[in-house]
Amino acid sequence: MKKLISLLVLLLTFTSLPLSRPNVQAATATNQIVLTFKELGAPVTLMQGPFSSERLRFSLPANWALQDGAEITLIASAYFSGEGMPGGILSEYTGAVLQVSFNGQLIASQPLRSGNDVVYRLKIPAETLNNIRLDGRHEIGLFLDAGIDCDYEFHHTFVEVSGASSVTLPYAETAIPMDLRRLPRPIFQPDLVVPRSAVLVMPDAPSADELQAALNVMAAFGRMSNRALSLTAIPLAELSDAIRSESDLIFVGKAASLPILAQQSLPAPLKGSRFDFAGLQESDGLLQMAASPWNSGRTMLIVGGNSDEGVVKAAQALTTGNLLTSIRPDVSVVQSVNPAIPAGIQAADSTQLTSADVTLAELGIDTQTVAFNSSTAGVGSIYINFTIPPGLAPAEGAYMDLMFSNSALIDYDRSGLVVYLNNTLVGSARFSDETSKGATQRIGLPVSAFRLGENLLTIDAGLIPLDNCTSPTFDNLWATVFSDSALHLPMVAATTQPVSRLRDLSDYPLPFTDDPTLGTTLFVLPEKDAQAWKTAGALAYDLGGRAPGVIFNLEAVFNNVPEDMRLGRNLIIVGLPAQLPVLSDLANSLPASFEPGSNVALLDNQHVIYRISADKSLGYLELLTSPWNDQRTVMAVLGTTPDGVAFAGNALVVSAIRNTLKGNFAVIDGTASLVADTRTGTGGGALAAGLGADMAVQPTLAPVSPAQAPVQVKTGKDMIPLALGIVALLIVLVIVLAVWLKSRGQKSV
Repeated sequence: MKKLISLLVLLLTFTSLPLSRPNVQAATATNQIVLTFKELGAPVTLMQGPFSSERLRFSLPANWALQDGAEITLIASAYFSGEGMPGGILSEYTGAVLQVSFNGQLIASQPLRSGNDVVYRLKIPAETLNNIRLDGRHEIGLFLDAGIDCDYEFHHTFVEVSGASSVTLPYAETAIPMDLRRLPRPIFQPDLVVPRSAVLVMPDAPSADELQAALNVMAAFGRMSNRALSLTAIPLAELSDAIRSESDLIFVGKAASLPILAQQSLPAPLKGSRFDFAGLQESDGLLQMAASPWNSGRTMLIVGGNSDEGVVKAAQALTTGNLLTSIRPDVSVVQSVNPAIPAGIQAADSTQLTSADVTLAELGIDTQTVAFNSSTAGVGSIYINFTIPPGLAPAEGAYMDLMFSNSALIDYDRSGLVVYLNNTLVGSARFSDETSKGATQRIGLPVSAFRLGENLLTIDAGLIPLDNCTSPTFDNLWATVFSDSALHLPMVAATTQPVSRLRDLSDYPLPFTDDPTLGTTLFVLPEKDAQAWKTAGALAYDLGGRAPGVIFNLEAVFNNVPEDMRLGRNLIIVGLPAQLPVLSDLANSLPASFEPGSNVALLDNQHVIYRISADKSLGYLELLTSPWNDQRTVMAVLGTTPDGVAFAGNALVVSAIRNTLKGNFAVIDGTASLVADTRTGTGGGALAAGLGADMAVQPTLAPVSPAQAPVQVKTGKDMIPLALGIVALLIVLVIVLAVWLKSRGQKSV
């Protein structure tokens, strides 16, 4: 009888009735966005009783302020199986409740009705809309409370939340706060629901230092976004109206090299051909932020100065990911760059901590309590943010001493704490009568769960009452995590690794990331080749996302490499071979060499030799030990055309292609690769059909000597007469055979 009364009370709490299924794909009104759960990464959410949960997290553009009128349209199919359930109206409902929260606040406890694709519309209170997480994301939480499964034998609840479920969010566009300390926001935001891209703009004729600065800025955003930002580099001449209006823009260069900024409203404006700001010296670097004049919802970041030296300083300061601003948050003046390695982690407010042992209080986290009430329904989270700054890496032996206590009125078998580090489950704590008096649980933190930069430690609490009839009106069910809880986070310097053994192209990004600052990597580029600069930028972006140095110091030169750099650097040579004199110095060491003035590689020591048209767009990748220092490496990223150079660079940064590069030489045709190893004479010969109609294939079984001319096999149109002759001969043979069989059959009769 008590269970029946419990179910009747549950029915009396119904707060909304299921509606007919709406068209969730209908066009949205101005200043309103409708996001389906599928678009938020949940095409189907399966939940099974007695308890289950799911969270969907997403970011919105920084200039959107959510307005009242938001709602969640939930489309759910719910079923239950078992015996012993009373009939009548109760049979229409599963007896389960789906608790829905937005930004951590309960917005509805929705009783679930049996059936397919039942629709519930849930209003989101205005006060919860902008109560976003510390990492800037919004969160939709789903918690299935099917405690009835525990009350009735053989009762099982199953719920499927459709990916067509949606959240409708009215918004107003506002000014974007300009604060260099919040970079990479707003240029990059994790899980952003509206596609957004950024473009780095360099001078049309950059100096080597300006190009070097641009590469370091690309590397900086590669690290700050973990290579998740859509970022490309272009010269100023390619800055079209479409790019201006659609993209965040990052200008890199001297004031005199970027005349487009002369008419813009900047915190440190151009006066003549110089940036003007109080106290700015000739050799200082300058970083500043402003709203884009072409789109108020986009930003401009200027990494510059009035001299080459200043531009390099500004770029290097940006690579630290921790800028100190001047009297205003949108300007930073860099006097010098001294890459000192910090001693410990940083708190969420950027406070630098020096000890490996820190309490939550030192991280700015107060004692927090999760209570079972009408707002939380016994589900809550505690977030602990900290940053591992560049130059440091976590050491073995990290842990958390979690100090907590709990109510003695909760169901110990179904309640507890669960700890996540960067969404990786790392530990949990059970409740008991002993822990209700206060307890400390040590949670190990594996090195593999940490990441460079921002880290998030999450403590999830689930509180289930002993009796489902327990009223949520009183805060008698609770769990508290104390600010005395401590983290032991030993750090070590991310020092240069031993020189990696040179094997094949698939080992990229080694050996370049052996130096965490990338300071042993030198880009060698043509002086007038924008496509080569773009490809180098893409490689710098990729390397930056993989290197943990406290500061980046990529270098760049045009064409000729100074002697000291030949001896002390790993080289990445990018461009058309005919425009790179350094290749002639490497002719005897390259896996495939080039004739003077030619962009077509000569590779003779293989089983199959291809004769390629000079008009065919192909990329080349070559890897070799430096002839000037056998402890250094040279990698050439080349092409027959500018598009071919782009193919080659793309093959290194796209893992699916890179993993096929098991050799020291590769030809890249779009996304296809032909790989050879000239050290062993293996590989080559798998790409013949895609290399162009005017290509001849010369098969060999051994290396070809100059005295042995290969036998040429005709292809293409030359094969047509031979094929027609063979077909005609076959037809004649078939006719003769048919006549003979017929004659033989008549004789037999």
